[in-house]
Amino acid sequence: MIHYAIQDHGAGAALPLMVRLLDGPGVSIDISFDAADGALETVSAALGTRGPALSLRRSPSISWSGIGFHTQMIDAMQRALHLPGWTYFINASGSCLPLRSPAWTQQLLEEQAAQGWLGFCDCYRLGKPLAWISSQTEPATLKRCFGHEIYGRARLLVDPCLQEMVEEKRLDPARNIGQRVGLMYTEVEKNTYWVRPLSPAELEERARFLAEQPLRYGRSWLVLHRSIVEWLLESTILERTLEFMAGCFCADELIFAMTLYSPENPFLAAMCPDNLRHRQGGPQRIPLEEIPAILATGDRLMARKISAADYSAAAELVRRFNADPVPPRREDHSLLSDD
Repeated sequence: MIHYAIQDHGAGAALPLMVRLLDGPGVSIDISFDAADGALETVSAALGTRGPALSLRRSPSISWSGIGFHTQMIDAMQRALHLPGWTYFINASGSCLPLRSPAWTQQLLEEQAAQGWLGFCDCYRLGKPLAWISSQTEPATLKRCFGHEIYGRARLLVDPCLQEMVEEKRLDPARNIGQRVGLMYTEVEKNTYWVRPLSPAELEERARFLAEQPLRYGRSWLVLHRSIVEWLLESTILERTLEFMAGCFCADELIFAMTLYSPENPFLAAMCPDNLRHRQGGPQRIPLEEIPAILATGDRLMARKISAADYSAAAELVRRFNADPVPPRREDHSLLSDD
């Protein structure tokens, strides 16, 4: 039926409630948890006795905006393929709120499959030319670099030759998609990146790759038919894209859009540029009072982010809504709607 892969990088407080919302016949759930040992033990105890359909494991430490999220997600896909019985792979974070029961979700996905849609992942093309930043000068050592905080989430150790960009507030790879690939980023410790211009050889290599695989980006959230997961893990485009993204920023918003919408994907015509999440799974917190209206839209599978303080009440709203035999569906249902 459905395999859910959940990655949690917080305290895991919502995981027991999330699992209850997702539990059902034919469902398997894999949780990777990036937290201290004490938190892992607490979550494990809260989940109680687990059968083979529910797994909880430690995740490697993952940096915000780094490539670790995707290497962990690929590992989750590989693990999933060892399990029989599921047709769709759906990923989520520990702050996601499932809006629909697995049975309702399966019904919706079967309806979309009948229309030719087997994969759901939002995807956008860069609307302006990519601005490469390159230098033939030997990069400065880390000791000569200066720190630059972005959004309180990551620290950049910036090469001195980029100081003017920082002073003019033009260095913002979290928002500037082109800067994510137009510079070289090296993770030196968790949430800390050394940033420098590309060398001429590095620029040539990246430009050559993007000439074959145009730059695409989107959120990290997926709904994929098993056949697409099988193809992706066996494809060479995934390996090549991972290699390309190793020195990029926010690789988590690039890799799946680049691979799933590559001309090399034999399922390209079955890919829908909508991940079936409220607001495409954006990072803004959702107030509790908005949950009933989100549920009433009828065609979103998950919403994020839900605060830990609101999660229990939000989960109860979902439980009551899904207790109805036939949840309301919009007459003008459209996969390209954001709400």
